Amino acid sequence: MKILNKENDINVLYIQKEDLLIIKEKFETVPDFIEEIITSKLNDNDFVKITSEGQIGYINLFKWIVDYKKYQNITTIDYNKLFQEYSRNISKIDQEIFLGRNANDSIVKKHILTKKIKDIYAIYQHRYANNKINLPFVIDYDKEAYKVNCNDNTYIIKQTLSNDTILIEKDNKEIINNNDLDRITISMFNAIINRKSNINKDYDDYNLSFNDNNTSAIITFIQNKKDNESSKVKQI
Repeated sequence: MKILNKENDINVLYIQKEDLLIIKEKFETVPDFIEEIITSKLNDNDFVKITSEGQIGYINLFKWIVDYKKYQNITTIDYNKLFQEYSRNISKIDQEIFLGRNANDSIVKKHILTKKIKDIYAIYQHRYANNKINLPFVIDYDKEAYKVNCNDNTYIIKQTLSNDTILIEKDNKEIINNNDLDRITISMFNAIINRKSNINKDYDDYNLSFNDNNTSAIITFIQNKKDNESSKVKQI
């Protein structure tokens, strides 16, 4: 899985180590930066941050790597269609392997397809259930920021890669505290999340933390009840 994000007007790519392992499996000879990552002690599902335009361009050549932002609002109908397509393609590949046709290429092809549907399923579960992907914590500038005026203060609500997590700052960059956050209610956050979404998600609790100098508050909202949507898809 990959995530392309713009940070301080610079393109940044986050890529899971496992995708780079598959590239290595397919081509054997890969650029040095990939060799360094795949030989590191990172877990296979960990994200690696890449800022080099050349390295980002190289990884983007592999169209099979799932783009998180492309699927972050996936519906149940869309997922089930993709799963059916995946099942048909896997059946064909299994037949190729059984008949001994390009066995090594077919095995890699199967690995790629399986990783792809696994990642899409993980994104679906991240959206509808309590099974969260360990996404990098960064502001997603593709998502709209919101301003809230209250008691002579202006609060800026910034959305992160995860729809469940926001960052709150004062417009004047002053210290923010619990008294300020009492005014940023769960119902307000529900309204923000559901404003441009095709589902209605209800949060009923949250976890709170602050940055080192207390100028930013990080709130991760919690949906304690598992959404019924997550039971409507075919699991891998």
